[in-house]
Amino acid sequence: VKCFPKQASKDLIANAVYCEAALVKAPFCSKLSLAFVMFNVTTIPCFAAVGSSRSELSQKSFRGTIVFWLFASYLIGCVTYLVITNWWTIFPLLALLVLTFVIIRIYNHRKDQKACSTRS
Repeated sequence: VKCFPKQASKDLIANAVYCEAALVKAPFCSKLSLAFVMFNVTTIPCFAAVGSSRSELSQKSFRGTIVFWLFASYLIGCVTYLVITNWWTIFPLLALLVLTFVIIRIYNHRKDQKACSTRS
């Protein structure tokens, strides 16, 4: 195979353009990378925080804390990707968040009333 300088440079440019287009169409796009960043930001913190929580919690509570950290960060990453790819999903998610807040408030209010009635 003979290599001509002009032909080689054209092929090199064509390959570079093809590679750039392949990167744009790759599944790891900017939307997915932002969701990945949100997962990494909210996932298990530094070793010092894990170590201090391990020393202050029982073994069962510590495992629950680790599972909560992982689950919460995974959920935040998934919700971030969902909202970025489908912008309209923010409205049902906000409604779900408000509903959760209201249910927690009602539960805590009833719990406080029950505690006050048992003291009397």
